[in-house]
Amino acid sequence: MNESRMGEKRNELLADVAGFVARRLCGHGLSGAEAESIGNDVVDMLSDLWRGQTIYIPSDFLWRLGARDLAIYDAWNAGRQFDDLAREHKMTPRAVRLLINRVRAKLRRARDERQGDLLDPGQ
Repeated sequence: MNESRMGEKRNELLADVAGFVARRLCGHGLSGAEAESIGNDVVDMLSDLWRGQTIYIPSDFLWRLGARDLAIYDAWNAGRQFDDLAREHKMTPRAVRLLINRVRAKLRRARDERQGDLLDPGQ
């Protein structure tokens, strides 16, 4: 990949990270300006810490499901209430619901992909 294409991809990645962080923070009640500022701070930190490195990001879904997210999901799946989990993990009940929905969707996609592999042994 030539240098200008790599620069484009790097800038796209960093812009996506800044935008994602800002949107998530807005969803948790921060103002747009505060959220955007924090998103830019995250990108600056990543750029400073990882400059000059080549990074491969695998598509393994389990990596994206952090231990905390899986623990919250498992507790909810065992019958714990959203409010209890929110207090325990210093989150809002809405944030816990969103987390549960996100984990469920990722687990469902992974299950569907595995079932596809079982049905088509040529993959």
